[in-house]
Amino acid sequence: HEYLENYVGHCLIAISESAQFKLADTLLIEIERNAYEHDNRLLQAWALRFTGILQSMRGHYELAYVKSKQSQNLYYELLGEDHPDTISAMNGVAWDCFLSGKYLEGIPYIEKCLSLGKICAINMKSFVCYRDTQVMLYANVGRTDEAVVIAKELLDIADKDFAENIPFVASRNYALAYCLEKAGKEQEALPYAEKAYELRKAELGEENGNTKEAWELVR
Repeated sequence: HEYLENYVGHCLIAISESAQFKLADTLLIEIERNAYEHDNRLLQAWALRFTGILQSMRGHYELAYVKSKQSQNLYYELLGEDHPDTISAMNGVAWDCFLSGKYLEGIPYIEKCLSLGKICAINMKSFVCYRDTQVMLYANVGRTDEAVVIAKELLDIADKDFAENIPFVASRNYALAYCLEKAGKEQEALPYAEKAYELRKAELGEENGNTKEAWELVR
């Protein structure tokens, strides 16, 4: 499972980011076939989770939301709610709630995720990503002041502890810019949006979806 998480999953995401969705689908279908053929329910949960991730990358947010919920429920059944894989899947549900506009529905998921994450002492990088989901949801339900405070804390952590991870730092800049814009502070948001755009353009290329997403805030 660790091999899938650290290698195969990252390969699937990288392939999808280069718009080779058919290749990603072929690999994922083969993994699913093996999971059901050998009745490996943990592998089934993993496959559901990554199906959700890949569908989300395509903009199919409702389908991604359904797959993420199925994955989280299966992880919960197999591993319990306080296992890191269950917590990660729970964050996936919350993130898909954000993407599909189900902001209020997503908040209980992410708050439960963060509560369990503290108890389980999950790694700092994962915890930052989960709080990033929190700020994006908060920014869309009128809790922009809270969102901005948290987003600034996350950017400080990223700059201090993860400076060499350019996409990670870029995402924290983007999140802060997004929250500031939602709070009506467009001028304050602009430097962070520009930083996110420049970092993503240098790392991912101008045509990458994440780069274009940051450019929308700059405009």
